Amino acid sequence: MSIRIESWGARGLQNIAGPWRELLARSNADPLFNSPEWLSTWWAHYQPVLGAELEILAAVDDHRLVGLALLHAKSVKHKLGLEGRRVELLGTAWRAQGVGFSERLGFILERGREEQVAAALADRLLDDHSWLDLVASHVHRGGATDLALQHMAESSGGYLRTPDAMEAWEIPLVGSFEDLLASLGAGTRARIMASRKRLSKAGHWQERVLGPDELDHGWEVFSKLHEERWNRPFSAHWRGFYGAIAEMQAAPGTPVLSLLEFEGEPVSLLVNFRAGGREYSIASAFVPVNVKRVSPGWMHLGLAIERAFADGMTHFDLLAGEGKQEQYKAAFGGRRYELACLQLVRHRPLAWLYRSWDGFNELRRRLSRLAGR
Repeated sequence: MSIRIESWGARGLQNIAGPWRELLARSNADPLFNSPEWLSTWWAHYQPVLGAELEILAAVDDHRLVGLALLHAKSVKHKLGLEGRRVELLGTAWRAQGVGFSERLGFILERGREEQVAAALADRLLDDHSWLDLVASHVHRGGATDLALQHMAESSGGYLRTPDAMEAWEIPLVGSFEDLLASLGAGTRARIMASRKRLSKAGHWQERVLGPDELDHGWEVFSKLHEERWNRPFSAHWRGFYGAIAEMQAAPGTPVLSLLEFEGEPVSLLVNFRAGGREYSIASAFVPVNVKRVSPGWMHLGLAIERAFADGMTHFDLLAGEGKQEQYKAAFGGRRYELACLQLVRHRPLAWLYRSWDGFNELRRRLSRLAGR
């Protein structure tokens, strides 16, 4: 059976949500960040800011949808004033200020046929000679989308670069919360559990999940804690985007915003979303309490993980990024994975420019290391 690639951009995201959702369930793509709910909301929120055009490539085999490449395109300026059309995965806008991003993106491919379907989508993208570069941000290193772009680079003679990379962590929720605690180091256990005991001795604390009618209040609290923690306001764009997702998730009773209070004052707020049996630690903000050896952030995260166990979640995803002072995510002993931003530059003068730029930066790093010896 042969795979046929169709252009579905004119249909719009809402009109393909049904088959898209069914394909997602038959794939290994991340169930939150590649979902119609997430990406349609992202597009509605940020398209007016970007001024980009929607592009959708659908891989169809005997009337069955087996793959989707959800993309957007716009003209961008490169180094030395070069300008051209960029195609990028939906859910991110590389180097664009004030635009929210998504993680674990990529082509949505039917399970068991990833290589074949990804190759068909890649070949169709190469047949489109209107773009100069293609950007796939926050894709799994070594995953099907990464391999597809490597194939595209080899076929076209283009330059595939990795300008950004991040490490991310997820915790498989196997056994019980007590089993997880037993597997942790003594210091991590103390930050999670001993903090509860010390805070109880010092006064009254409570943690509660905010209902759908409390979300606006929750975002106000989050903004205040965020500014106090990071010395900068919480982005209005992020709040608008996250707020729309939170309303959809909270309506059926999903615990989205959880608030930790001590002596009636908010000290921590977590923003967590759920999809496909996974819980995602999206954002957090907390402030210290005047109690020795109490870590509100660690304590609150422990409460959220314990609730995820109780609710039958299969994974607790800590996602990418680091804490303010340490890589706290590694302390939970979960699975580490790498996310990469890939840029395929097909336009030859532009590829030469980027190769030269990357070569110069690599030389500078080597000289810096030699100087530091």
